[in-house]
Amino acid sequence: MRYWIIAVIIAVLGCTRQDSQSPESRTGDLYEQWVVEQLDFIAKPSTLGEWKKERPGDEVVLYRHGDAGAPLDRPWCARAEAALQLPDGTKADRYAFFYPPDPPAGFALPRDSDTAGLVDRACTLGLIWTERSEKDKPRGEQLAVALRSALDQRFGKGQANTKLHFFGAASWSETGRWQAGVATIASAAARGYDKSQVLAFGFLPVSGLSIDDLGRESRENIEESPDPGAADVRSLTDEAGISGAPREALLAAVSRADDWRAGRIKSDAKLPTGQLVAGLKQWLAAAEKKEGRKKAAALLAADLALEGSQYAYHVADPDESAAVRKELIALGADFNDSPLGGVTSYTRSWLKAAQALDRDGPIGDRCFRMLMAKGFDTSGTCSGGNEQFREVIEEGERYITGKHAPEAAREVELMLADAYRDIVSLAAGAAEDYGEASKYSGEADQARQKAIMHFRKALSGAPVNPASRKAWGDAWRLINGLPPAYLRYYCIYD
Repeated sequence: MRYWIIAVIIAVLGCTRQDSQSPESRTGDLYEQWVVEQLDFIAKPSTLGEWKKERPGDEVVLYRHGDAGAPLDRPWCARAEAALQLPDGTKADRYAFFYPPDPPAGFALPRDSDTAGLVDRACTLGLIWTERSEKDKPRGEQLAVALRSALDQRFGKGQANTKLHFFGAASWSETGRWQAGVATIASAAARGYDKSQVLAFGFLPVSGLSIDDLGRESRENIEESPDPGAADVRSLTDEAGISGAPREALLAAVSRADDWRAGRIKSDAKLPTGQLVAGLKQWLAAAEKKEGRKKAAALLAADLALEGSQYAYHVADPDESAAVRKELIALGADFNDSPLGGVTSYTRSWLKAAQALDRDGPIGDRCFRMLMAKGFDTSGTCSGGNEQFREVIEEGERYITGKHAPEAAREVELMLADAYRDIVSLAAGAAEDYGEASKYSGEADQARQKAIMHFRKALSGAPVNPASRKAWGDAWRLINGLPPAYLRYYCIYD
């Protein structure tokens, strides 16, 4: 009997201790379990339509510019939102992001007649993001530790306090990482100026996200005009008919810059700017003996050499070497000061001179397309105004009425598509800080139809490369009534 009484007393005391736990402790338990349940969804991929049927209480928001949310690499279709109200008066938020499909073989686009409900059918779950604010920063870290333990129980022992490479991760602590099949899951406490956030998220490959330092580019973050390199310049030296010492001096300088960009030379190494100037001086002296198309090819080679080398050689930095710029100006290169950026940029003067020498020939045609890719503004300070897309449309529409090589025509079709797409993006609020949306709303519908038409032409027979994949994604969004995510020919300098 005595042992039975002791057992009862222990049980009662145990119950008393459990009941006397602070509301914060019970809140933590509730919150951790809820986060685990939310991240469980990432292991069960679904379409947007399926998600909406299974979770009718979620608020679903289609993609829109300036919308708050997790840092994303790839533009999404829609976001489903839910929240957990906690006993301590705070709440936790969950966002589920759905992404468009990858391009099919051949970059075929859906017909307009097939788009009804296509966003619901084709956009799939790619990211689940949860966050909770906590004013007390140490408390935020405690919650992150408890959450990491709960995620360990569900997804197996993860990596604790590992380095995560993600937007804002420099301020993260108490990190965790797990792998659940092809899904990656992470958690952390994120310290801000006046509060802490507890984050936990999981993502699938379709999102394009990574927490690894892979040195990779986002699938959607494609440079429209890749840096020219030694191969481009070498081809032009052949067209210019210049060989011997001038050719070798120019190619040596360009190859040096290629090595620097590719990481074959330490990024903090001091590169010999004199090598670039000396190479250009020899090359341009030889170019003066040429005429017509050959001289145009030589000037374009000089342009690509300087454009591709200026950052590697720090030519654009006004504090690095004003003497170098003075020598280049004496050779015919023009520069423009950018007070806001604190740099001096090469304005492509040799490119423009090459175009003038061979306006109706293949070199002039190439120069035209290079200038069009820049929005016909090489100042670096938007000297032609914000609306570069206007000139791109005018010149591009004129260009495609002529006869050109298929590759050149496709390139211009794509630039035209981007220019018309910019109008749709602006009407959707892509330049929201500048209050421009209403200015473009009246022309957005026609611009959308024009963009789709040019995207279809540009993608017909297009090569498989990142630019084509990006173009297909832009066109798919336009066809399905989703706002485009990018601006290419709207220039902002402030």
